[in-house]
Amino acid sequence: MPVPTLSNVARVLESSYSYESANKFLSSFPVKSVGPRKQAIPKILVSIECISGVKFVFVEKFVKKCCRAQEEFRKPLKDADATICIRVPKVGTFTSMQLQIMTNYFATMGKLSAVSETVEWVQATSLNRLSIPPGLDEFAELDKEKAKKPIGQLVLPISCPSPFGAITSEALL
Repeated sequence: MPVPTLSNVARVLESSYSYESANKFLSSFPVKSVGPRKQAIPKILVSIECISGVKFVFVEKFVKKCCRAQEEFRKPLKDADATICIRVPKVGTFTSMQLQIMTNYFATMGKLSAVSETVEWVQATSLNRLSIPPGLDEFAELDKEKAKKPIGQLVLPISCPSPFGAITSEALL
């Protein structure tokens, strides 16, 4: 298992991952809570001035607050490509890329949560309550333990083309 840093989280999120491969690492990554009055102060800085080797993510609400502050600060600037960092007092200064990784972390954790909820649903559902159409009787018996494994191995960040557009694997859950 890789060392828990934000750059390793980004590496996991950029790869093709399944529930089994990503959940253990991502769910063990610490989420740092901050007070409701903690400020996110946007500044134009060089990326070198920002902290590296971040070993936590902020809570989702604070990450959104930081992203909003960054966007509001960027609006009046003439240079749209300026590097805007967010300074959090007594914590450090974070780049927009680090904040984007934190945002992606929470989106991925939502997908992983959907997988575990699907596994729980399969375990709790009885096919006896469903009416099975004639001709599909052979599929009525479901070994719930065997069904659990393929759901956990579903590769999440991919989509399959269909006549109706691309269908993401999360939509299948």
